[in-house]
Amino acid sequence: MRRDNRRPRLVHCSLALSMLLSATAHAGMLLLVDGVKDPLKRAVIAKVSLSQYASHEVSQAQAQRLIKQVPAQAGKALQAYGYYAANVRMDIKRMGKNWQVRLQINPGHPVKVMAIDLHIDQTALSIPAIRHAAGRIAKLKGKRLIDTRYEAERDALSEALIAKGFLDARLTLHQVEVYRAERRATIHLAWHVGMRYRYGTVYVSGSPFHKGFLKRYLPFKSGDVFSQEQLIALQQVLNNTGYFSAVSVIPDIRKARDGTVAIHIRVVQAKRTIYSIGPFFGTDTGPGLRGSILKRWVNRHGHRWKSTIVIAQRLKTLSTLYTIPLPGPHRHHVDFGAYYSHANTVTSQSHTLKLLSNQTRQWHGWLRTLGLHVLTGNFSVGKKKNESSLALGVAHGHSTLVFTQIVLARKRAREALIYS
Repeated sequence: MRRDNRRPRLVHCSLALSMLLSATAHAGMLLLVDGVKDPLKRAVIAKVSLSQYASHEVSQAQAQRLIKQVPAQAGKALQAYGYYAANVRMDIKRMGKNWQVRLQINPGHPVKVMAIDLHIDQTALSIPAIRHAAGRIAKLKGKRLIDTRYEAERDALSEALIAKGFLDARLTLHQVEVYRAERRATIHLAWHVGMRYRYGTVYVSGSPFHKGFLKRYLPFKSGDVFSQEQLIALQQVLNNTGYFSAVSVIPDIRKARDGTVAIHIRVVQAKRTIYSIGPFFGTDTGPGLRGSILKRWVNRHGHRWKSTIVIAQRLKTLSTLYTIPLPGPHRHHVDFGAYYSHANTVTSQSHTLKLLSNQTRQWHGWLRTLGLHVLTGNFSVGKKKNESSLALGVAHGHSTLVFTQIVLARKRAREALIYS
């Protein structure tokens, strides 16, 4: 990056620096900044080193060095926000045994970006995400030159190139020319993008399942164009399976050859069997115990099983659910389950059995579940009056229902990728 690095005009007060050096051998230095507001004020304070010595004693030699650094440091802080013609006045006052350094800043007029010279391969620009990142750089034209904004947009385009498979992309020219007298700047940027990479071999390590089981979750196949978004989605999906305590999806960029990059999926098994038991209390059920057992995987095909039992004063339930993953990349699986309930309250009794079968898969960005349920049971409603009149005020019944169910769910998360 080439810049006009001339310092801002600095005017010292009548108190000479030599007077400071002839003062107390050890003193603290307090920095005050006037004339500008945040973020300029905050930037100057952060950049000027002597601001760190408000509560620390400094020697004569340290004080001299810190004072001499003020012009360059204040100038860099202001230039980072586009102010290249700032006027800085510095006043030094004795405050007890310490010294107060006050900067009165007139930032002047800012430099604006008046031209952007951007060079990048048209093939890369035809990809929407890269074109969008390049467009954000173009929008800097006419705005104040702010280093952090320029660098963020420049780096975002580099990241977009990598994310879309241009793994050899490199920034060959990044230069900012500042014309201080004209208060304008020109940005020069150029990338060599290279070839667009495709997926090579996918390697899996740490999995307890048969070879190829996890590949059903891949949103791509070998030979497809590399996409960082797909790798993030894959990592999220594998985390959501519940099989693993840790998942990493790593493109082996350093060893990418002949336009292909290998993908390493590394997983750490979660605890296979989970037992839980605990007491509870409900106003309808009374005190009770709830226990469950979860088999995160039953076999090398990834089948899952969970059963739960509830034993309470007025409620007893038993449920079981068996899940079978199906081939395909769309989180496709079927569930078979049963649920039995016996409730016995002051006003009612019921025996209920429910059988269910569900099919779940990814559908247009959603997790879709289609189910068929059968519910059957006997019930008695009403309060018994006495032992000789069991039927008084009591209604008995039996019901069987068959119904379908559809559920749509979506979860979003951001996962960082670590490139090797």
